[in-house]
Order: sequence, then structure tokens, then C-alpha cells
Amino acid sequence: MKKLCLFVLLVLLLPVTSSFAALPTATGQQILIPYAQVGDGYWSGVAIHNLTSSSMTFSFSVYKSDGTWVSGSSFSLAAHAMNVGLVESFFSGMAPSGRMSVLIKCPTDGSLPFQATLFVGSDQGFGFQNYKSEAYTYNIPLGPI
Repeated sequence: MKKLCLFVLLVLLLPVTSSFAALPTATGQQILIPYAQVGDGYWSGVAIHNLTSSSMTFSFSVYKSDGTWVSGSSFSLAAHAMNVGLVESFFSGMAPSGRMSVLIKCPTDGSLPFQATLFVGSDQGFGFQNYKSEAYTYNIPLGPI
């Protein structure tokens, strides 16, 4: 009888415990630029274009080749606007240097796609690569109750 009561109790509590484990999620847009170079005779620039008819807020993060976060910033772009500059210009403090990857996110739930272009050059010339954002899902932090 005790085992049956314990089993029934566990079955009844299972939905309650699983609801605490799952955090609410939202979907944003992001672009990962796997390689950029600043210094040692090279420069990298980025152009970010808001393709939507409303303002968007972006986060701009830089990671070393070993995955260590170096620096980040955020900014807003008006509808159909662009933000163009050298990678260093996206930071107000100490600008990153060396080889890096760049992660550009619009962490607003249901945000629409955006585009970016990476320019890399030296005194020998330059090249560019276009990127289109992809959706990603993230957990919404629970605030104080």
C-alpha cells in the first residue's frame, strides 16, 4: 500500500517538477563571422544592415580564436539603416586586436533577418563576404517574483 501511495504521489508531482525545469524561450537573429583580423598589417570592417521597417537593437561581440570573449557592445539601428565601420569602431573602450570571430545578435523575440558584410584588407588589397542572419532560440531569464 505504501508503495502504491508513493507511486501515485510521484506521478502527480512529475508535471509540477518538469514545469520548473523548462525556462521560457524566445527566438532572435544572429550572424557568426568566423574570422576577422585587426593588426599585423590587416584591417577588418563590418557593415550591418537593418532590413526591416522598424528599429532593431544589436549586440556586437568579439571572441579570440580559443573562444575567449574579448569585448562587446550594443547599438540600435533605425529602419532600413546601416552601421558601417572598422571592427575597432564598434567599441568605446579598448578595441580588440589580432585574429578573432565576431558574433552579431538581435536578441529581440521574433526579430526579422538582417545582413552584414565583412571587409578584410591590407596594403595588398581587400576582399569581402556577405552574411545573412539565422534564427536562434534563447532562454528568457526569470525575474524576481
